Amino acid sequence: MAYTDRLEDVADQLGYRDTSGYVHEARSEFGPRDFVWRDLKDKCQVDAAYFRGAVPLVAFVEAETPQEVSTAHRRLWNFGRVPVLIVTTPQEVAALSCITPPTTETSASSSLLRSARLNQPLQNILREFTRYNVESGRAAAAHREQFDRRLRVDYHLLENLRRLRASLIRSGLPPTYVEQLLGRSIFIRYLEDRGILSQEHLLELGAFQSFLQTLDAGPNAVAQLFEALSEHFNGDVFALSNVEPHLPPQVINELFQFFSGTNLRTGQQALWPYDFGIIPPELISSIYEQLLAETQRQDAAYYTPRHLVDLVLDELVSWEGNAAEPIILDPSCGSGIFLAEAFRRFVYRHTIAKGESSSFDSLSRLLTRTVYGIDKSSAAIGVSAFSLYLALLEHVDPPTAWRDARLPAMPFSSAWLAGAGG
Repeated sequence: MAYTDRLEDVADQLGYRDTSGYVHEARSEFGPRDFVWRDLKDKCQVDAAYFRGAVPLVAFVEAETPQEVSTAHRRLWNFGRVPVLIVTTPQEVAALSCITPPTTETSASSSLLRSARLNQPLQNILREFTRYNVESGRAAAAHREQFDRRLRVDYHLLENLRRLRASLIRSGLPPTYVEQLLGRSIFIRYLEDRGILSQEHLLELGAFQSFLQTLDAGPNAVAQLFEALSEHFNGDVFALSNVEPHLPPQVINELFQFFSGTNLRTGQQALWPYDFGIIPPELISSIYEQLLAETQRQDAAYYTPRHLVDLVLDELVSWEGNAAEPIILDPSCGSGIFLAEAFRRFVYRHTIAKGESSSFDSLSRLLTRTVYGIDKSSAAIGVSAFSLYLALLEHVDPPTAWRDARLPAMPFSSAWLAGAGG
């Protein structure tokens, strides 16, 4: 059997291939499934996927080596939307949980659920991962520990960020500043993981070769990097504060520990598992917004779940590429999830209509003329700006982003900046 036939044969034996939910290479019909498929294929380099509606349940990958298997699993865990990976190698077929986090750079053994040699009867050995058993939930029920939702990337990252936020506040920093500091730091790691901010670019800015090295160099180096990035990109996410040069050493050390992979609950050093270039922007934003959860009661701020956002936008925004964009105003925008998701749909429609990606300037104009937000909370405004910048940069290739990206001022930015420093 040819190498390129392995995956399709496995998908066929497990009952996926000849169904309407199986997507392989060719785009599906324009709409919500294709919207997710493009994201999944571009970020995770999967070869095929099985969808129920617009929800991906299984990713399929052909791999040559254990390292490639591990890489595929790591990407899909960071993507955070597909529970099962079925991967073929020249010798075997394996089913892995994409809920279980990666543990090393070269092994996905902790996530391995079942494996079989290619010449074995797959329908017997991998029967838990046939289409029927995955769709019915039997696969997850048979492996409850490895499908525990507390292992997901959003839970995993949120737990550590909450501990970090609480510790930084105990050190004496105002909560509003802590939230801005974390937002800026995550944004820098996003730029690094996307390849927008390379070692060479950091050196051009007079900084160190990575954000981790900058943290290791102390508060002055961190403040100088924020200032340099603010000048390069503009935008509100790097808005300066007079606090940076006076950060206590323990604050910088805790940021360094977090971004170097230390588990803040156990204190143990481990693999840095996160790739912010793959984690969907709306997931990063939702994690960031949940850091503010303790102020929900006093602010009467209850953020909108993703499924409700999709339900409303499905009524407001056609998937057809030739339809005119409505103007979206969210008078209580919170984290900006409505605005960011509406913008991502607009970009998708433009891509379909034009048959090619739009320029950064075109995307910036689209952003600033189609979505508007209002909120009384300066913290929420900050998350909204953060969300929209991530959604904008997601659609720009790294060289262009570094060369041309000057982040547009958001119409609500002054409310956030007025609250800077607590």
